[in-house]
Amino acid sequence: MTDIPVGMFDGSLYFANTSYFEDKVLERVALRAGLRYMILVGDGINQIDANGEEMITHLAERLEKVGITLLFTGLKNRCWRFLSTPVCTPSSAPGASSAPTISRSITPGSKSATTMRPIAR
Repeated sequence: MTDIPVGMFDGSLYFANTSYFEDKVLERVALRAGLRYMILVGDGINQIDANGEEMITHLAERLEKVGITLLFTGLKNRCWRFLSTPVCTPSSAPGASSAPTISRSITPGSKSATTMRPIAR
Protein backbone atom coordinates (compact mmCIF):
# COMPACT_ATOMS: atom_id res chain seq x y z
CA MET A 1 0.00 0.00 0.00
CA THR A 2 1.29 3.45 -0.93
CA ASP A 3 1.73 6.01 1.83
CA ILE A 4 0.15 9.30 0.73
CA PRO A 5 0.38 12.26 3.13
CA VAL A 6 -2.79 14.28 3.58
CA GLY A 7 -2.81 17.77 5.08
CA MET A 8 -5.51 20.33 5.59
CA PHE A 9 -5.54 24.09 5.82
CA ASP A 10 -8.34 26.27 7.14
CA GLY A 11 -8.25 29.98 6.42
CA SER A 12 -7.43 32.32 3.58
CA LEU A 13 -4.33 31.57 1.56
CA TYR A 14 -2.94 35.07 1.10
CA PHE A 15 0.33 37.03 1.29
CA ALA A 16 0.61 36.82 5.09
CA ASN A 17 0.60 33.02 5.35
CA THR A 18 1.79 31.60 2.02
CA SER A 19 5.30 30.90 3.32
CA TYR A 20 3.85 29.05 6.33
CA PHE A 21 1.65 26.94 4.05
CA GLU A 22 4.55 26.12 1.71
CA ASP A 23 6.91 25.28 4.60
CA LYS A 24 4.38 22.88 6.14
CA VAL A 25 3.79 21.07 2.83
CA LEU A 26 7.52 20.75 2.22
CA GLU A 27 8.08 19.50 5.80
CA ARG A 28 5.48 16.77 5.23
CA VAL A 29 7.04 15.76 1.93
CA ALA A 30 10.57 15.71 3.39
CA LEU A 31 9.51 13.17 6.03
CA ARG A 32 8.65 10.50 3.44
CA ALA A 33 11.00 9.23 0.76
CA GLY A 34 9.58 7.99 -2.53
CA LEU A 35 6.30 9.92 -2.44
CA ARG A 36 4.29 10.27 -5.64
CA TYR A 37 1.35 12.32 -4.32
CA MET A 38 0.57 14.95 -1.69
CA ILE A 39 -3.11 15.55 -0.94
CA LEU A 40 -4.25 18.87 0.53
CA VAL A 41 -7.77 19.18 1.94
CA GLY A 42 -8.88 22.64 0.90
CA ASP A 43 -12.48 22.84 2.07
CA GLY A 44 -11.40 25.31 4.75
CA ILE A 45 -9.68 27.65 2.28
CA ASN A 46 -12.10 30.53 1.72
CA GLN A 47 -9.94 32.83 -0.37
CA ILE A 48 -6.75 32.70 -2.42
CA ASP A 49 -5.03 35.91 -3.48
CA ALA A 50 -2.39 36.38 -6.19
CA ASN A 51 0.41 35.52 -3.74
CA GLY A 52 -1.36 32.28 -2.80
CA GLU A 53 -1.85 31.40 -6.46
CA GLU A 54 1.80 32.08 -7.23
CA MET A 55 3.00 30.03 -4.23
CA ILE A 56 0.78 27.06 -5.17
CA THR A 57 2.02 27.21 -8.75
CA HIS A 58 5.68 27.29 -7.67
CA LEU A 59 5.08 24.58 -5.07
CA ALA A 60 3.48 22.34 -7.70
CA GLU A 61 6.45 22.94 -10.03
CA ARG A 62 8.94 22.21 -7.25
CA LEU A 63 7.17 19.00 -6.25
CA GLU A 64 6.73 17.92 -9.88
CA LYS A 65 10.50 18.16 -10.39
CA VAL A 66 10.97 15.44 -7.78
CA GLY A 67 8.09 13.31 -9.08
CA ILE A 68 5.34 14.36 -6.64
CA THR A 69 1.88 15.41 -7.84
CA LEU A 70 0.02 17.97 -5.72
CA LEU A 71 -3.69 17.11 -5.30
CA PHE A 72 -6.47 19.18 -3.74
CA THR A 73 -9.69 17.84 -2.30
CA GLY A 74 -12.66 19.92 -1.20
CA LEU A 75 -11.40 23.15 -2.72
CA LYS A 76 -14.29 25.61 -3.09
CA ASN A 77 -15.26 26.47 -6.67
CA ARG A 78 -14.39 30.14 -6.24
CA CYS A 79 -10.86 29.15 -5.16
CA TRP A 80 -10.56 26.53 -7.88
CA ARG A 81 -11.55 29.08 -10.53
CA PHE A 82 -8.85 31.42 -9.24
CA LEU A 83 -6.31 28.66 -9.85
CA SER A 84 -7.54 28.08 -13.41
CA THR A 85 -4.30 28.92 -15.16
CA PRO A 86 -2.46 26.62 -17.61
CA VAL A 87 0.05 25.56 -14.95
CA CYS A 88 -2.64 24.90 -12.34
CA THR A 89 -5.14 22.82 -14.28
CA PRO A 90 -4.83 19.15 -15.19
CA SER A 91 -3.35 18.72 -18.67
CA SER A 92 -5.02 15.63 -20.09
CA ALA A 93 -5.41 16.73 -23.70
CA PRO A 94 -3.25 14.97 -26.29
CA GLY A 95 -0.09 16.97 -26.86
CA ALA A 96 -0.57 18.98 -23.66
CA SER A 97 2.57 20.40 -22.14
CA SER A 98 4.28 18.59 -19.33
CA ALA A 99 3.78 21.58 -17.04
CA PRO A 100 3.10 20.72 -13.39
CA THR A 101 -0.54 20.19 -12.58
CA ILE A 102 -2.70 20.68 -9.55
CA SER A 103 -5.58 18.25 -9.55
CA ARG A 104 -8.80 17.69 -7.62
CA SER A 105 -9.60 14.48 -5.81
CA ILE A 106 -12.63 13.17 -3.85
CA THR A 107 -14.16 15.63 -1.36
CA PRO A 108 -14.41 14.65 2.32
CA GLY A 109 -15.78 17.02 4.97
CA SER A 110 -13.61 18.19 7.88
CA LYS A 111 -12.83 21.33 9.88
CA SER A 112 -9.95 22.58 12.05
CA ALA A 113 -8.34 25.74 13.36
CA THR A 114 -6.25 27.88 10.99
CA THR A 115 -3.43 25.41 10.62
CA MET A 116 -2.23 22.58 8.46
CA ARG A 117 -2.31 19.20 10.11
CA PRO A 118 -2.47 15.56 9.13
CA ILE A 119 -5.88 13.95 9.00
CA ALA A 120 -6.30 11.05 11.43
CA ARG A 121 -6.58 7.68 9.71
